[in-house]
This record gives sequence, C-alpha cells and structure tokens, in this order.
Amino acid sequence: MKRFVLVVLIAVSVFACGKKTRPVSKDSFNLPLPAERSVKITEKGMKITNISDEYVMFTEKAGYDDKDCLQKFTFLTRLNPEESFLDKGVKQGHKYVYRLSYYDRFLDVYSEKKNVIVTYSKPIEIKTFDYRITDAVKAQLEIAYPDNLEYYELYVNGKKLYEGRKDNVTAALLNEEVNNIEIIPYDIYGNKGDVFKTRIDLTAGKFIPAPRRLRSIVGNTFVIISWESVEKAEKYKFYINQGNGFVMKTEVETNFYRYENKPEKCVKFGIKASAGKAESEMSVLNVCP
Repeated sequence: MKRFVLVVLIAVSVFACGKKTRPVSKDSFNLPLPAERSVKITEKGMKITNISDEYVMFTEKAGYDDKDCLQKFTFLTRLNPEESFLDKGVKQGHKYVYRLSYYDRFLDVYSEKKNVIVTYSKPIEIKTFDYRITDAVKAQLEIAYPDNLEYYELYVNGKKLYEGRKDNVTAALLNEEVNNIEIIPYDIYGNKGDVFKTRIDLTAGKFIPAPRRLRSIVGNTFVIISWESVEKAEKYKFYINQGNGFVMKTEVETNFYRYENKPEKCVKFGIKASAGKAESEMSVLNVCP
C-alpha cells in the first residue's frame, strides 16, 4: 500500500512541474490608426466608412464656433467592419473634426484616436471638356470649371502635366495609341473633387498636317486663296488677321476660297485643315493688293 501511494505522488509531481507562462498584457497590442480616407465628402453630407475588415470603428464629431474655437466632441456612430454612415448634419463652408478609433472586440483593446479635419463643401467637378488635335500630335485642351475651383491637376497617360487654373492647355499625345486624360479638381477649401476621366483615341492617326503651298490671286474686288489638298482633311477653316489676331471667317470643303473684300493694304490670311476633332496648325499667307 505504501508503494502505491509513492508512485501516485511521483506522477503528480512530474505533471505539475510544467513550465509556467506569463499572461500577455493588453498594452502590448497596438491597433492600427483609422485612415483619413475613411471620411469622404459627398453631395448629401459626410460619408464615414469603416474600411477595416477586422475592427469596429467609433466616430466622434466636433464643430467650430463663430470664434473658430473647437467645440466639445460628441459621439456620432459605431461602425462594424466595412460598414458606412452618412452624416447629414453638415453645412456648406463649415469646418468639422471627426475623431476615429478602432476597437478589437476579442481583445477588448482600443487604438489611438485619429483626427480628420475637413471643411464641408459639395464635391466640385469639371463642367465641360473639349479638345482639338494638331499636326504635331498635340491636343489643345479646353477646360471649363466652377468659380470655387482653387486649381486642378492634369494627368496624361498617368503623368502629371499641369497644375493650375488655365482654361486652355496644350498636351503632347502618343500617336497611334489611346491616350488617357485625367483631371482632378480641388476647391477653395482644399477638398478633392470628382475625378474627370476621358480618352483621346489616336489609333486611326487622327492628326492632320497643315496646308502647304498657299497661293493668292488678286482681282479688282476680290482675293482668291488656294492651297494643296491635305490628306484626311474634311474641311478647311479660313482666317483673316484683323490687327488684334486671326478671326475665322468661314469653313469650306474645297482647297480654295474667294474672299470678296479686296484689302486696301497688306493683310495676312490663315488656313487650317480639320477632320472631326483633329485640327492642323495654321498656315499663313501675306497678301498685298
């Protein structure tokens, strides 16, 4: 009987002497900060999105008073992973701070808080866009935008070409390829607007060379301007320099034009070939009576 007890005691002693481990402190877990892109301006208000697929996100909100002092934060919403919320309680031109934090439900741990400051304004967008192709495989871009635009960024085939507020910009294109155009507008508050995207297809060689070998015949009351026909051209635009620049007078389908008002002194005439959106550079001829 004594021998049996001794064996049991030895067995218990062996299995009870395993290595003990320390519990892991919650402080050792560092959750990532919520991203600034979680807060986005929309037409109907501020869209708050939990872009995490793992953590819950808490959102608090504070505004500014008339003296531009930050007011007290109030709880706005609790979002499950990949859930969104639309905050309609915003006003045009007013500044807000959204305080975001992640929460791990299993570890009961919170992340540090991320402040996102934004001045609400309805998303800005490019009004109209047009272009003309020249014989140098360049596009003359015409861009119209709203009054509250601060600037826009112009990208051609993924490369930033221009930043500013010009109505007209010349862009070099890739011939015989599809050229991707992207315009990103920013409003006076620094908010990014709706990205405008389009394509200029030059796979069919849609650029037009300028007319060559311009000639003139001066009559008693008229002037006839002629030029060599341009391959692929559909029409020709006829210009006259009136002292402060060239003004288009008409558009013809022939390779000549009869100008009925014979000038009293030397004057410059201009011709451009065109086909759809494609337009050549201007060829100029100086004509004296």
